This record gives sequence, structure tokens and C-alpha cells, in this order.
Amino acid sequence: MSFKVGDRVTVVEEGNNRWTKGKTGEVVFVQSDGSLLVDGLSSGFMDALMGWPAYRPEQLRAA
Repeated sequence: MSFKVGDRVTVVEEGNNRWTKGKTGEVVFVQSDGSLLVDGLSSGFMDALMGWPAYRPEQLRAA
């Protein structure tokens, strides 16, 4: 599936971010390798501390 900036997505396969499975956020950036940065999966403090997690499109579904 193809996503673009602003799309709402739900994490179906968390990869390295075990705490994100089932959470919904918004795509904020598409990287040159096709991975997506997703915001809104955790508190603003955690996003500021750790940065936005990156996901491959197959790890996500439309929300």
C-alpha cells in the first residue's frame, strides 16, 4: 500500500518499536528509501526525546 504525508495509519507490525503495535498516528515524512515517519504514536515528550519512529509501508495499514 502507498501512503503520503498526512495519511492516518495504524501500526500492524511494530518491528523495533514494540510499544507501537495497534496505535494510530499520522505520516509526517516519506524518506528517500520509502520508509515513513509517523507522529502521534506516543506522547509529545517521547517524540521529542526519541524522534519519530520509521516504518516500512507493509508494517502499516490505513486507519
